[in-house]
Amino acid sequence: MSKAGVPHGETYVVCLDCAKQFAYDLKEMRIGKAIEHPHDACVLPSNMPTPGRTKVKYALGTAVQIGVLIASAIKAKQPNPEKKRKKDTGPDSGQS
Repeated sequence: MSKAGVPHGETYVVCLDCAKQFAYDLKEMRIGKAIEHPHDACVLPSNMPTPGRTKVKYALGTAVQIGVLIASAIKAKQPNPEKKRKKDTGPDSGQS
């Protein structure tokens, strides 16, 4: 839209699931029929990464972080052998 509120061209909306473009009537606030555009007039540039690769990278990054958290939790729960020895050699242990 321009500063005066006049649209530059046809108003449309894009479906986030299928990436189809649909005409949109601003006065009626309704979605119309699908708009057929050549592949050159796409909303997204053609050199953008595909969503699948991005999701895989995100999943791997998250899995590594979760693995580190689990490993640190397991290590924290394991008893420290030095503390156990100090308890065994204390004054009540019966050694002279």
